[in-house]
Amino acid sequence: VDIVPVSYHGHANDVIIDALMALQLDRLKSRGEIDAALAPAIPDPMLRSYLLANLRRDDAGFGWRINLAGLKASLPALLDFPSFPATTAYERPCLLIEGGRSDYIRTEDRAAMCARWCG
Repeated sequence: VDIVPVSYHGHANDVIIDALMALQLDRLKSRGEIDAALAPAIPDPMLRSYLLANLRRDDAGFGWRINLAGLKASLPALLDFPSFPATTAYERPCLLIEGGRSDYIRTEDRAAMCARWCG
């Protein structure tokens, strides 16, 4: 779903990770405060809600369930698409699914999708 055989460089993933890492969680007292602190960098409330699902709270306070530093360091590899010969294509029937409001599949990416998956 929403996967295209191209690199995803240029998306705001680094901005999102930076915003999460910049939060001073030890100074914030509630999820509402954390959500409000993220709003200037991440204006989409649905995206913030999704990201806040990775927030945990224990006796020591708030923290992230995910390794933000590891994600940031690995972002170039995660956003790249593996290199395959141009003739490599999936030759069986497949269904391509695109989210109606997704910005991960651009019009100019459709040719690459069909070259790989429309056999």
